[in-house]
Amino acid sequence: MGRLSKRVFIVCFLFTINYNYSFAQKNEIVSAQTIRENDSREAQFNKLFIEANLHKNRGEYTEALNTYFDCLSYIKNSAAVYYEIAQIYVQQNNYKEAEIYVHKALQVKPDEAMLYDLLSIIYGHTGNTKKQIATLEKIAKEIPNPQIYISIADVYRTEKKYSKALQTLEKAEKNGTLTETIMQKKIQILCEDKQFENAQKTLKTAIVTYPHSTKYRYQLAKLYHKNEEFSHAIETYNSIQLHNRYRDSAAVQKIEIYAQLDSIKNVERTLTELFRSQTADNEIKNSILSKYMMHGSESSETATHKNEIIRNLLEKFPQDEILLKYAAEAYFANPNNHTKAKELYYTQLKQGQTEQNIYSRIIELEKADNNWDSIIYVAQDAYSLYPLQAEFPISIVESYCMLHEYEEAQKYLESIQTFLFQKSEKAAYYSWLAFSHFKQGDSTQAIKHFNQAAQIDSTQYDFCQRYAYFLAEENDNQAYAEILLEKCLTENPDDIHNKYIKAKLLFNGNNILESKKITKDILANYQHADYLELYGNILSIEGLQKEAVGYWKQAEELGNRINIQRKTLLLQKKE
Repeated sequence: MGRLSKRVFIVCFLFTINYNYSFAQKNEIVSAQTIRENDSREAQFNKLFIEANLHKNRGEYTEALNTYFDCLSYIKNSAAVYYEIAQIYVQQNNYKEAEIYVHKALQVKPDEAMLYDLLSIIYGHTGNTKKQIATLEKIAKEIPNPQIYISIADVYRTEKKYSKALQTLEKAEKNGTLTETIMQKKIQILCEDKQFENAQKTLKTAIVTYPHSTKYRYQLAKLYHKNEEFSHAIETYNSIQLHNRYRDSAAVQKIEIYAQLDSIKNVERTLTELFRSQTADNEIKNSILSKYMMHGSESSETATHKNEIIRNLLEKFPQDEILLKYAAEAYFANPNNHTKAKELYYTQLKQGQTEQNIYSRIIELEKADNNWDSIIYVAQDAYSLYPLQAEFPISIVESYCMLHEYEEAQKYLESIQTFLFQKSEKAAYYSWLAFSHFKQGDSTQAIKHFNQAAQIDSTQYDFCQRYAYFLAEENDNQAYAEILLEKCLTENPDDIHNKYIKAKLLFNGNNILESKKITKDILANYQHADYLELYGNILSIEGLQKEAVGYWKQAEELGNRINIQRKTLLLQKKE
């Protein structure tokens, strides 16, 4: 409502509803003789006026305006009609025309308070506070009403003219009513004007005057808090009784103070109170944990101990879904705690929590553990809930490929082809299709689909890695494979598979010693069929045929198909 008090507008609006018809009649009183002479004219006016009001009430403003203007054909200067026209223009945000018609009405009825109310609203919308205040003061003279003075004070407050606002409230106070409303306004103005000492005095008066209204106690505590008078703030927050609606908000404020003071024990104790509360909803819990546990200053003691605090809370409230969420994220952030993180994410699923992030985290953690069967199970569940999220079907395809079930991977790719809309999704689709063909011995189809993926989006990390891997395994276009691998190493130099591709390319280039060094380092931390097969190849070239066969057999056990006799002959040629 611009800068006019909403309460004033509501009062004005309600009065307007009852006022319209009486205003029309009051304004059109003429002599009895004239009424008799113009009976049919007035009857037509009244009929049109009622019709126009019906249009207006239904929001049919164009029809209403046309009908009000028709009314003026029967009674030329009708304050009531001008007033209604002005109201419609206000509804349409056409304040210039609205002001014109209010002034026309005032020429007919210069002492009508409702016209000044509407004029004040117009000035409020257009930001003409000087005229708005003058208009409201004129109304106050005609109708001494504390609410009008409160509205004037509100205008002064928005203009940051705080002393005038307070002086105006004193005029309202003389009326003897609305005393609590006036006190609340004073507190607001004193705080904004940084008259904190006076604000505190007024709040203490309010606490004594209205002992059952806890909000003043809460506001005083917040004021102490803002002024960093922490001991007074805590003391006042603590004075709020249990089960009061401000109690949980007070706990939130106390946590903020304790976190600022790095009082770890008090942070945890107050969090415990909050989570034990029967009234604290998940929104409050989520907000406080997000602010101080996950996104607080990393240099603070609270941040340093956040995982410990969350862990202790979870022990006390093991089924709290908000705590589970943050505990899982806290554990996930530390690679040493991934096992615990995965356990908590699965607990969330069992509780019926089905946020997309939970599924994504589980899949990421299961990939790190090579639990491909679990990924298929989880990703299928996630895909049924989030059918437009390509990460889930792509994870299923990857899992089938890692399990060497390439035909299943291809079938699944066919089933999701029409549901992929983004470039990155389509590129991933073709690169996995290429990979599955390659693993089934169809290099021609693999190259075709890799090229399709490249045409759609050649920037994806997974595509670059997968294509580099294919070229390294095929010993084809090694220069391009090096370019692709360089992109991957720049983005993630610690990815073991990138290191394997590097080792394979070195092997293809006859740099056997360097290839062996990298492959040996990889196998010290991670066993994979491809890595084992490559190491066997290196040992074979070095003449350690028995040892090579041992590694090849391990690779076969993990899924690679190896013709040992043929491989031996090919490697002998390489020597």
